Amino acid sequence: MDRIKAGLEKVLADWQRAGKKAKAYEDKLIPRAKKTLDATLIAYKNGLAGFSTLFQAEVQLLQFERTLRKSMIQTKIAKALITKLSGNL
Repeated sequence: MDRIKAGLEKVLADWQRAGKKAKAYEDKLIPRAKKTLDATLIAYKNGLAGFSTLFQAEVQLLQFERTLRKSMIQTKIAKALITKLSGNL
């Protein structure tokens, strides 16, 4: 029973951590990266930024979106594990 409780506590902590990470990316990091990309695109169109700067802004946004999706998947996995473990109590 202690092993199940310890497993449940670990999975719950993982779930909370992944949820907080997803929220940070969704609410803060991705919107900022989109604004940066938009500003960089305008600067590029006006000859004030190079293609590499524009490319880096796009890659950063894509990386943030990928991290968000991974965190969302981790929350779903943790939720499924919590359901499984709590069913054993």
